[in-house]
Amino acid sequence: MDDVQYQSYGGRGPLLVRIAIVEAVTATIFLVLRVYTVVFIAPRKAWDLLWSAIAWVSALISIIFISVACHHGIANHLDNIDPEDLPTGNLFSWLADTFFILSSGTGKLAVIALLFHVQGPTKRNGRRFLWFIGGSDMFWSIFQMIFLWFQCKPIHKLWHQEIAGSCLLTTAIVKVGIFVGAWCAACDFLLAFYPIFLFWKLETSWKIRVGLCLLFCGGAVAGAAAILKTYYLMNLAVAKDLTYAIFPTDTWAITEQYLIIIMSSIPAIRPLCARVFRKASSKLSTTKTNTHPTSQTRWTELQSFRKTMQPSTTQSMAAAHYCEHNESSEEILAAHTGEQKYHSGIMVTTQVSISPDHQEEVDKQSYADSNVSTERATRPE
Repeated sequence: MDDVQYQSYGGRGPLLVRIAIVEAVTATIFLVLRVYTVVFIAPRKAWDLLWSAIAWVSALISIIFISVACHHGIANHLDNIDPEDLPTGNLFSWLADTFFILSSGTGKLAVIALLFHVQGPTKRNGRRFLWFIGGSDMFWSIFQMIFLWFQCKPIHKLWHQEIAGSCLLTTAIVKVGIFVGAWCAACDFLLAFYPIFLFWKLETSWKIRVGLCLLFCGGAVAGAAAILKTYYLMNLAVAKDLTYAIFPTDTWAITEQYLIIIMSSIPAIRPLCARVFRKASSKLSTTKTNTHPTSQTRWTELQSFRKTMQPSTTQSMAAAHYCEHNESSEEILAAHTGEQKYHSGIMVTTQVSISPDHQEEVDKQSYADSNVSTERATRPE
């Protein structure tokens, strides 16, 4: 027995660490781009950025803990783990699970904050729905985080399996994990498809509507990861080689938390992407006009014609109107040209007409590149 050589860090542990590092670096890049966009491209009060930062910090802590756990035997075969390393591996695995849950919950709050900003204060039912999704998701997440630490008596038997005590709630915590995982997956899908409710009835081309929906629907990918995590959690309850069988569950837990951060950042960095695309197009046009002088002449003539057709504010706006029986409309702000600062984003305009006995009130609420401005005008009939 003294000649037995243990290698705690092995099996699929190194692979799990590499997956965590790659996903962490990718999510960090998207978060940095998001910060740059909010600070330099489209300054605003960004609650969604705050929640994303909290989710990123929680995710970073979780992969630090899971890396320590892997170095002490997690994701390796039980027979290959040094018995002295196993308690430490179990402890850090449970700590990592706690921060997996926290990161996923706060990541959804970032998505909800962004949707609040886009739709504005007018859609009260929509805001109530989003509050319900965010509140219920965080309630069950916090419940699971607390419950998993009290499944054994004494508590430290949770990671020291050889000491005296009992873990009577182990089966219950698995069932709670399955329920919370399913609920979180449903919340991911609801948040992913909620923007369809905002954009699909706009009277514009189907390409624009599909593009806007896809821009905000990336959370469905995180929902798929949550489903896979829950599926492997169900299998974990009957696994014999528990430390090795935990690999897919932890993998999809890591993937879910980072997909939420990445996918929620894509709509937020759209102004930055639009600016980069505009500069690239401008350079390409300059290159072509220098190569073909006749094209330059035609371009100058076309610009002169456009100036005669433009309003005095030197702005052009491509808008899509959605009219209901209350004469409300929603617009997609395509671009601003001229000397003013370039923006591209979403503009929501609501116009309400009241009978001639009262007043006609026009409320305009615009959200361009996550910048909110409100104008109100009232005039008698």
